[in-house]
Amino acid sequence: MRLRFFPAVLLLFLFLNGCAGMQVAKKVERSMAAGDYAGALAAIEKDKKQYAGANSLLYYFDRGALLQRMGDYSASSTDLEEGELLIEKLYGTSVTEAMASMLVNDMSMSYTGEDFEQVMVHIIKELNYLYKHDLQGAMVEARKVNTRLVQLSDKYGKEGVYKQDAFARYLAAFAREAEQDYNGAYIDYKKAYQAFEWYGKHYGMSMPLMIKEDLLRLSRWVGFDDEYRHWRKAFGDDIPEPGRRSRQRSELLLVIYDGMVPVKHTRYVAKPIEDPDGNPYTLKVAFPVFEPRLPVISRVRLGLPDGQVAVSQLMEPLAAIAIQNLEQRIGLITVKAIARATVKYIAAYQVRKAARSQLVNLATNIFTFVTERADTRSWRTLPNRFHLLRVCLPAGQHDLELRLVSLEGEARPGGRPLSVSLKEGEKKVMPLYVPR
Repeated sequence: MRLRFFPAVLLLFLFLNGCAGMQVAKKVERSMAAGDYAGALAAIEKDKKQYAGANSLLYYFDRGALLQRMGDYSASSTDLEEGELLIEKLYGTSVTEAMASMLVNDMSMSYTGEDFEQVMVHIIKELNYLYKHDLQGAMVEARKVNTRLVQLSDKYGKEGVYKQDAFARYLAAFAREAEQDYNGAYIDYKKAYQAFEWYGKHYGMSMPLMIKEDLLRLSRWVGFDDEYRHWRKAFGDDIPEPGRRSRQRSELLLVIYDGMVPVKHTRYVAKPIEDPDGNPYTLKVAFPVFEPRLPVISRVRLGLPDGQVAVSQLMEPLAAIAIQNLEQRIGLITVKAIARATVKYIAAYQVRKAARSQLVNLATNIFTFVTERADTRSWRTLPNRFHLLRVCLPAGQHDLELRLVSLEGEARPGGRPLSVSLKEGEKKVMPLYVPR
């Protein structure tokens, strides 16, 4: 008798374990949208149980991103390092988890992160180091970005849609230039340019003007005359002639976090069928999809001491990367979802046949309907996209004003003060968060 009902008990156990939600994510998003990062972090700690077990990686992802926004860059990197270690530990999913996911859904498996999220761990850490002016630390993370992208390129081959990260390349080039490694910086700027060409083909993104300026400036500074003539011919006369090399060139690089990354939802395909005994059964398959969310701004304008205005440029279309990265995997996800639906169908039929009860027939249909869910977990504390605003400023203290420009191209009411202090020749990196 006990053995007869064991499958039903097992299904119920797996159902309860596979349907644990992440309701805390909504609380975190509401606090983030209001700019209350401390409140978002408090929500995570209050509902820490929701991050336990299979959701552990998201705990380090979310804490790391929020601590960065609170200005605690060291603590942010510490949490992200824990996440990095956990990704490596979870690289080979256990057989037990894989079997459980075939009976319930992928939510029962440990979350290992989307491909782009695994890269973003290192980019967020790279930014932490740049904000602290730890150029060596930033370069270490830049190398980790490259290693991870090579792994992804090997994994997907020519079909890969996320083989390069232009934003990470640009940050690495900036760090090298800040170290006065002009040859190395020029090489990285060239690689960033190639990555931006890739972005143009796959994400419809325009080539940032600043990378053209950097290539002209660095090729001239390091004496690569042929390269300089090549870029001058390629870019035309719209870009001013670069000035002479100066080690006293003080600069501000403003990193703008625009909006919030898309959120995953479940898309269902359900088909009513009959089992071999003629009893009704619902064959249901679930797929994850990223629901697009609009960014918040089109650009940022910064008033300069000489009366001119500097304008930010889009550098990382993270939302587009997220959506295409998931779409690339949808074939494998579909195969597994169909296989899971088939396994559930066979298990349900065996339970029905053993029990021979209309109540059990109904229960198996309900189980199939309720437990079939796509894995909708994601790193929800990332921005929708990144912009950069790079400008030369004289050494000293500057009290400037920022203006956010809406997606419709209108300046949003009210400016934002920006105070920056620069030493002679210093290259300072600062964040600006625009969650809504």
